[in-house]
Amino acid sequence: MEFPEGFFQDEYRCDFLIPELMKRAWAAEIEILEIIDNICQKYHLQYFADYGTLLGAVRHQGFIPWDDDIDITLKRNDYNTLVSVLPKELPKGFLVDGLHAPDPTLRLHTNIGHTSVKTDSGYWSLTDYIKRFHGFPFRGTSIDIFPLDYIPRDPDTALIEKFLLQSILSLLHDYDTLPEDIRESRLSDVETNAAVKLPRNETTKWSLFHLMESLASMFDENECDELDYCFRIPYDDKLHLKKEWYNETVFLPFEVCKIAVPKNFHEILTSYYGDYKTPVKFTQAHDYPFYAKGEQELKETLAQQGFSGSINDFIRNIDSFHIIDSKHE
Repeated sequence: MEFPEGFFQDEYRCDFLIPELMKRAWAAEIEILEIIDNICQKYHLQYFADYGTLLGAVRHQGFIPWDDDIDITLKRNDYNTLVSVLPKELPKGFLVDGLHAPDPTLRLHTNIGHTSVKTDSGYWSLTDYIKRFHGFPFRGTSIDIFPLDYIPRDPDTALIEKFLLQSILSLLHDYDTLPEDIRESRLSDVETNAAVKLPRNETTKWSLFHLMESLASMFDENECDELDYCFRIPYDDKLHLKKEWYNETVFLPFEVCKIAVPKNFHEILTSYYGDYKTPVKFTQAHDYPFYAKGEQELKETLAQQGFSGSINDFIRNIDSFHIIDSKHE
């Protein structure tokens, strides 16, 4: 993808400084988005920008100035198709992470109940990665992909689903810190309530994610008026989304490209944020920037190997400086 001259420069938006390195991170993520978009077009799958990415597209025609990631969503059937074809359709150098990762190490040790497409850290040398992804030097860049599930119209059925999902989500949240006896007791409660049997081995946590997904995806459109992410469904303070809001797609400008958004984006953003047209800084749910640890490590590596300039200087002069790349060797 082509980026105009001057894109990769420090820039103030909404009185917030976006540094050159963040611009390069944005460009790397847009490259991944383009790959996913092409796959969705090939299989006639309807995806949408959502959460902060949707808000950025509507309000800023690109990223929210103080945001650093891209989130997209698909309705469950399209999501299932996408995660099934991603492993064979992704180009070399990209992989699937999360609940549906083909790699059992990634799949079984996941802490996310959705899917990510990310750059394969082991595939790229640092030099090749920097050249491919517009000067961004931190491998493992990703885009998150979420499923939307239908919520049953019948209130009693919806209440049972909510209870089951909440018990699983709560256990997953506490799973790694619970004493063994309490963890076992809560696993048994989940088994009794959901009428299932869970393994007691390295697959247990993955099985809980899988059970949560199975419960959330039990209902089809004809039984429902609303849909939502399965991790939002159990909470009383979340206003669920009308299914008709996701019937049609429109494309809005997003930095140097266009991105698919729900036609009823106003209703969705109002449901999420209320007065979404007024910017509020630093509302993202994760540390900013996502590459802070990698930035510090690269600074230390460059200093150890005799490079006295900044990371930006290193990127601009990548062909004239050889770095020993321990991750790739």
